[in-house]
Amino acid sequence: MKRVIFLVLGIFLLAGCITAPGGTAGTTGGTGGAGVQQNQTINVNVGETAGTQTGGGTQGGTVPATGAAGGETVTPPAETNPLDAISHKEITFTTQDGWKIYGTLYYSGSDQYSRPTKAIVLIPELGKERSSYDELVPLLHNAISGADIIALDMRGHGKSTNLGTYQAFQTGDFRASKNDLKALRDYLGVSRPSITTYYIVGTSMGSSIAMDYAASHDEVAKLVMISPGTAYRDFDINEYAQAYLHELYITAASEDSYSMASANTINAESPSDTKVLKIYYSISDHGTELFDATKDKEQPLLPLVADWLK
Repeated sequence: MKRVIFLVLGIFLLAGCITAPGGTAGTTGGTGGAGVQQNQTINVNVGETAGTQTGGGTQGGTVPATGAAGGETVTPPAETNPLDAISHKEITFTTQDGWKIYGTLYYSGSDQYSRPTKAIVLIPELGKERSSYDELVPLLHNAISGADIIALDMRGHGKSTNLGTYQAFQTGDFRASKNDLKALRDYLGVSRPSITTYYIVGTSMGSSIAMDYAASHDEVAKLVMISPGTAYRDFDINEYAQAYLHELYITAASEDSYSMASANTINAESPSDTKVLKIYYSISDHGTELFDATKDKEQPLLPLVADWLK
């Protein structure tokens, strides 16, 4: 009888040690008793990181969307200035009437030892400096081989102010500005003697000065006039337009009424048989401002000028 009793007690004790599949003896998640939680799971939403546990919860922070491992901040590469990729130097020379003129010479090749055959001269409008052509220079450099590019501070502008500033200029002072171009030609004749041909780009009053010079200098084979005026500040250029015989490109905005009328007049009077008249409609911008104003047009001015000068 005692053996039967001990056998029953043994079976009862053995049953208390057996758990159902997937359960854990003495834990919640089993079928009965309350115990210590050993397998607690912390849920973290996507885009958050688990922070310090407080009372079984989390203090999460948002992971910066940097695209770098470990949450590092990625700094985008700095934009580079296209002008820095072109070998260049600042030049200075003195005119016959005493003005000290400054400019930037962009070499046709990789350095000063290149042997260019052409010079492209950029003349800003009244009140602006050589930097107004910064967007055009790289296009010209890439489009036209064998050409030095020279952007000038004309007398009274930028650094070229040893005898005063343009604010006091009269008509005669504008006419005398072609001396700046004569002095540049003399300077290049010594420092860049391989140059035999000149292209000139001028805006507004700068285009009047360019036409004045080009009409009596056969080395100017191409001339670009942007927003010209036939008699701006009483500087009448009609006779020069009638005397210039080489290639001519004229452009203006339709709402810039004086320049558009002047462009049409110059085109009509020019004896050149290789000339282009380009009018941009529904805009009023003037001079180098046309570079930005026409960027969204079907034919942006910047590449048009570079292509025409090829």
